[in-house]
Amino acid sequence: MNDLTNKNIDSAETNLMVHQLPPMMYDYDALEPYIDGRTMMLHYDVHHAAYVEKLNQALEEFPEFRGRSAYWLLSNLNNLPKEIRTAVHHNAGGHINHSLFWRAMKPNGASEPSGLLQEAIIRSFGSIAKFKTKFACELKNFNVENFIERKEARKMDPFTQYAMVVAD
Repeated sequence: MNDLTNKNIDSAETNLMVHQLPPMMYDYDALEPYIDGRTMMLHYDVHHAAYVEKLNQALEEFPEFRGRSAYWLLSNLNNLPKEIRTAVHHNAGGHINHSLFWRAMKPNGASEPSGLLQEAIIRSFGSIAKFKTKFACELKNFNVENFIERKEARKMDPFTQYAMVVAD
């Protein structure tokens, strides 16, 4: 079963569906010099693990939703009890984002995107080089106070919205 769609944990007392961390397909330091091993370890063992743990905690009192994938939960927030919507939104989203992060990067991977991602970047920014420049500029100019104000105001161009979600 796909780790984003849960793992079945059978016991004599209960049958639970539990969201779990996907396995790391490479060592923490495998992406150096681009991303150091400590950063990878923090994102996997701390950030991602916390999203998974808190998602499972949010669903504890609602067994009818435990068997649902993180994708389903995000796509059906209005079907969830109001008291867990925010926790599920935040933690299922963090779980999915980090899971995509592990899959999107790999040791000795391509230096630039290809296929549909490359086409989308070129369509939106004109070239990969222009995208990299824009992204670096946005990160350089990023500060938390402006992020909070701008996020609340929702007055951002699509690129900045994406950068804010990634940085959040």
